[in-house]
This record gives sequence, C-alpha cells and structure tokens, in this order.
Amino acid sequence: MNSHCRTLFADLSPQSVHSATLTQLPDGSLLAAAYAFSYETAPDSRIIVSRLRGEVWETASTLVDFLGIAVGNPVLHTDSYGMVHLFFVVLYGDEWIDARTAHMTSTDSAHTWSTPRLIYEQKGLMTKTRPLEVKGKLLLYRFLLNPESNEGPPVEEGVLGDEVRLGTQVSTAFRENFL
Repeated sequence: MNSHCRTLFADLSPQSVHSATLTQLPDGSLLAAAYAFSYETAPDSRIIVSRLRGEVWETASTLVDFLGIAVGNPVLHTDSYGMVHLFFVVLYGDEWIDARTAHMTSTDSAHTWSTPRLIYEQKGLMTKTRPLEVKGKLLLYRFLLNPESNEGPPVEEGVLGDEVRLGTQVSTAFRENFL
C-alpha cells in the first residue's frame, strides 16, 4: 500500500472519520471527503476534505460545519462538464431518520464552493454512492431509512432527480421517478 493511502485524515485523531468519498478533479488532482465526529449524529460533526498533490495528502480542512447541527455521508462527483458536486445529509433532529439531502458545487476544481442548500425535503433519505450521468442529468441513488428502526434494510430504494442538469446548479425541485 502506498504511504499516501495510509495517512489520509490521520491528523484528525482522536475524532472518528466515516463515509469517505473520492473524485478526480478537472485539474487532475484527487479530492477526498469524509465526515469527522466525536460520535455518529454528534452536533460536532463536519464534512472534511483533503487534496492529493503528487504523493502527499494535504492536511484535512473543514468544508461544511453547521455548528451544532450534525452532517454526514458526503458523496463527491465531478461531472462531464468539470463541475464538482458534493451531496451530503443534514440532521434535523437527533437520528439519521431526520436527515435531509443537501448539495454544493464548485466550478474551479474545488477551490471555492457554492452555498450549501437542501435539494430534497423528505426526511430519512440518505446519500450513499455518487450519481450517474444519464441524458445530461445526474441521478443520485438514495435510500430511505426504516422509520421503525432508524437503520437498514431500507424500506425504499431508487433515484432522485430529473432536474439536476450537468454543468449547472442543482434545482430544488426533484422528482422520485426519473426513468
């Protein structure tokens, strides 16, 4: 294993790091994101990022911190137009069942980012894997937590959004059935 693979986010100890995601940026570098926390659903959770330059990961920096509101499950994606997308969940309560999906974009290889905004109001939808590009649109896989147990198996699976057009900001209007 290469040394740069072993040291990603190591500078965050003793915080835990979970749900890592990786994308290649238009400038050729790699960007990793994860969420760091004292415990899952903790109000101190935040989305962190690190860029790989050559063989060295930069020190992790905080990209999203809502100060007292838990965030998690980041998903990075660079679309075919070079726009970098970050999808993640924001907890509007104390459990994952209270999560809502948020989104940010970058048009300059992740040096600056748009303001985070909610893209789906339904609670309990969790981001999981990066979206697929189909017919000029992004399809984001999501799963709905079982409200009885606040965990899997999911009670519903599917895709979101025929309104996310590549190379543009994501719309706030989403539909559950795309295909």
